Amino acid sequence: MKQEETLFLKILNAALHPEASALWRSFDAALLQSLEPEIFALARKHKILPPVYEFYCQQEIPTDRSTELISEISTYALSCYQMYGFTHYIRELLKTAGIPFFLLKGTTLSELYPKPEYRRFGDVDILINDDTLFEKARQLFIDNGFESQKLLVDHHIELTYVRPERTYILELHRKAISSQDNKKLDDSLNMLFDSLPLNEPLSPAIEALYLILHMLQHLLSSGFGVKLLCDWVVYLEHNTDKIDSNQLKSILEDLGLFVFAHTVTELCMQKLGLSTAPKCFRQSLPDKKQKMALLAEDIFSAGEFGKTDSARMLILKNGSSFSDYFREFHFQMKRRYPALQRIIPLWPALWFLTGCYFLYNNRHLRHASTREILQNARARRRLLDKLRIRL
Repeated sequence: MKQEETLFLKILNAALHPEASALWRSFDAALLQSLEPEIFALARKHKILPPVYEFYCQQEIPTDRSTELISEISTYALSCYQMYGFTHYIRELLKTAGIPFFLLKGTTLSELYPKPEYRRFGDVDILINDDTLFEKARQLFIDNGFESQKLLVDHHIELTYVRPERTYILELHRKAISSQDNKKLDDSLNMLFDSLPLNEPLSPAIEALYLILHMLQHLLSSGFGVKLLCDWVVYLEHNTDKIDSNQLKSILEDLGLFVFAHTVTELCMQKLGLSTAPKCFRQSLPDKKQKMALLAEDIFSAGEFGKTDSARMLILKNGSSFSDYFREFHFQMKRRYPALQRIIPLWPALWFLTGCYFLYNNRHLRHASTREILQNARARRRLLDKLRIRL
């Protein structure tokens, strides 16, 4: 880990723990000042600028106070409270219509930070695990001026709500995450989330599981950044004593995600000052230094959601042979054509079209070579192997 990355995490640790006076006094002012450009570049890359800016102000370190930076900080705060208002509007629409729902992430996580505007979020996520109620909610939003957008995912639909101040995004989920190649994982997740009663709030163990699944979803596409680690820190520090550790461990082991969740937790304890965690994560983690190093490397490379590196669009989930490449290609085809892929005789034509889209997008949208993308996918495969993620 680079010096500026280590310092960046230490700054976030302090920002998340304003009561830790000894930590706040432990910084080298000269180092903070010399690495200020790199630190702010990381804060922008990971979309977590406000706590870093406020830290520098409170440490009274001379730093860039340009109009542009102040405008960025103000935009974060304005966006946060606009999204709070939008979330309230969504909840009231559903409650008035008598449609039960689960609110995922968003305001429920922002409220756990020392200041809500520390956590930027750009959409509202609602889960409705009942087909009839899901369709009723979709129609409700359409009737109230929302517009449906076409996506290449099968676990949610995206609805936009255009207002004078901004365009708001609602992700209406039918499933927790998109369908996976691993049928056992897919069936287990569907069975678990379909069984949750909509008239009761999610248990802390299931909320913790969802945060891990959210990380996994992004890890298996282009990756995720430091912000999701901060989410894990504030959630566990507020809810560890409410989490049924045995239930969480049992679910994670059944899904094959316990080592991944354990590594995330260890990384948060070592680098972000996570002070408490469910007892299932307090046992020894074999080879933890290498696991944490590989995960941290991927996280810093990814930025917020892997958008800063156009070569990160794929990750091989099962190996690097020709059959593994083809399996991933077939999975991408199914995502692009969810209805047509059910007609097996059409597969050759759909493979051809998927390949054309892939090559065209690499050249004209991602500006990355296909070779770079495949090399990156192989390299990221090592991380899945270390975390024992089998998909």
